[in-house]
Parts: sequence; C-alpha cells; structure tokens
Amino acid sequence: MKNKVKISAQISFRLLLLIAICVLSVPTNAQTLAPKGIPGGFTAIDGDILLPTSYVESVIRAQRLSPNAPQATYTTNVWRSGVPPFEIRGVVPFEFDANVSAANQSAMISAMAVLENVANVDFQQCASNVCIFSTTNFVHIANSTGNNSQVGMVGGEQFINIANWETQFIIVHELIHCLGFYHEQSRPDRNSFVQINCANVQGGCSGTIYNNNFALLSSLIYGTYNFDSVMHYSQCSFSIDCPAGANCACTNTVITVLAPNQNQQTLIGQRTHLSSLDRATVSFLYPFDDWKMLDCAYNGNNGTPNGTFNRPYTTLAAALANTPPGGTIWVLRNCTFPTGIYNNQVTIKAAPNVVATFGN
Repeated sequence: MKNKVKISAQISFRLLLLIAICVLSVPTNAQTLAPKGIPGGFTAIDGDILLPTSYVESVIRAQRLSPNAPQATYTTNVWRSGVPPFEIRGVVPFEFDANVSAANQSAMISAMAVLENVANVDFQQCASNVCIFSTTNFVHIANSTGNNSQVGMVGGEQFINIANWETQFIIVHELIHCLGFYHEQSRPDRNSFVQINCANVQGGCSGTIYNNNFALLSSLIYGTYNFDSVMHYSQCSFSIDCPAGANCACTNTVITVLAPNQNQQTLIGQRTHLSSLDRATVSFLYPFDDWKMLDCAYNGNNGTPNGTFNRPYTTLAAALANTPPGGTIWVLRNCTFPTGIYNNQVTIKAAPNVVATFGN
C-alpha cells in the first residue's frame, strides 16, 4: 500500500510467535455471513478468532480427556505470493464490503500502516475493490456487530469483521490475527505467568465461553511472556461482572497476574499501542529482505536452516555466507562465536536479552 522504511534501530524482541492454524475451507460469498459476522461453519474462539466449528469441538473433547493434550496444530501459513524461491512475503490483498463507510475505510488503512511501518507487510486493496477476479487469497473486510478475524492466510476468501472502528488498536489487534498470531494468554506456558480464574468466567469452569476462550494452545513460541502485548486479554475479559461484549471494571477478576509481576495486573489488555515486543514479533515473522536469523541452538525441528525466523542458521559462517552486503544478522539466542577476521559488510544484532559473544 505504500513504500516500506527499513527499521535500523534495535527492536526489543521477546514476544511469542503464535502461528496460524490452516483452515481448509471458508465461505466464498460475503452474503453467507451470520448476523454477527461469523461465516457459516465457523465458531468464534478467544472472543475474536474464527475457526471451523468441527475443529473447536474436537479441541474441547481433547481438553476434557487430558488437560495436557495438544490444543492446536500450527503451520507456517504466513501471507505470501509468487512461486518459491521467488515468493514475496507479507502481501495481503483485501477488499471492503459495501457496508464499510469511507471514514471506516480510512480508519482501517491507518491501522494497516501501523504494521507496514514496522514489518515487511504490504496490505494491497484490489483493483476496483474486487479481489475475486485478480487473486486467489484475500481478505474481505466488513462492518459488523463484533470484532473477529481468521488467523494467518487460510486460503481463498477470508474475513475481518470490525465493530469498533473508532479504536485504532482494536483494528490492529485483528490485523495481527490475520497475519498469523493468537492471543498472548493462549501460549502453552501461560500458567507460569497468569492464573485464569474459571469460576469468574461467564458460564463457569466447564462452559462454552471458558472452553472457547481460555484453552492453552501448543503453538510455536519464542521469548518471555509479554504482559504489555496488544494481543493480551484484559483482567476482566468474559467476567461474570461484565455483560457479553462489554468492557468494564470487575471485582471478579478473570486473569490474575502471578508473582513477581503483579504490577502488570491493571495493565494487561491494553488497546492503545503496539508494545516493543509486538513490533519485534511481527517484524521477525515478516522480515525485511536483507534480514537473516541466527540461532546456535536451533535443532532443525522446523526444517533445514534457511535464515528465516522458524528455520534460522545455526552457525555464523552460514549466516555470513547468505546475508547480502548491507544486510542484518539477528542473533536470536545466547551464542558464542569464534573470533576471527570477518570481511562481510553486514550488521550483527543481538535480540534484546540475548548475548552474542565472540571468543571466550
């Protein structure tokens, strides 16, 4: 949608990476939307994530059988176009529903710019605002009575529904879902940082709201828990004190922040900014063309190293050999590298809280 500006300053980098579930089918006609903007055959979980109803039901069954059962599968279905190895990452074609006003279209485009300014993402409106004749995979953006999105590029037509057009970072939140991220409090190590008080959730500990919104996902994560994330729930989300869909203060808190981070209790769930960790996560999932990743402890579980976030190089030699002049190598984990003379014209940066040591 606009020219990208390469980020040169070191980005704070600790947020989790929660990558999208691959959804096999979506409706192809915007008229199939249910009254609250939920496509037929889909269920909203976590308040605003759209997943196939059959999948959600299977997750609930698995959770009841074993609290430690895997709650999700994940793939690398980030947005991409072109033919490998010439694919272009981060191009997201979109169209507006006829019910989106000019003012709300401007609000969405401004929210898109927030992410375009920090990552190699390009939201591109289809010619004449009609995508079906020009591209296979695209997002249909509609005005609705709720805020929700599918996660990652699911294939074909998919949806973002917005009700709160006046709050930019609610829109950004949904766009981040579309780029492939779940909620922060859904990460598998969540219980080490916050406690979910299920008795305070509408419908109780075994109700649909609890099962659909507070299940742990065995999704890919990186770094420490991010209380300031725009993807985190508030302490009152789905509280018995709050009517459905309302934002309110509560005495029956749903999410309690555990020691030693209790000072974050009233801060979780903000919708006013991208945290530094949000910016970092999006930028590494959608890196600039001359960025390469290096993790000396990567075990190859996602495939042969190729310098991407999910498949980083494991040696400095490999990273240097494959980073173009003027590019940047990001060290993702504490690593020690051999001393020597390096003639490559590249920048080496350690992610925050990571130490890159040369020699002993």
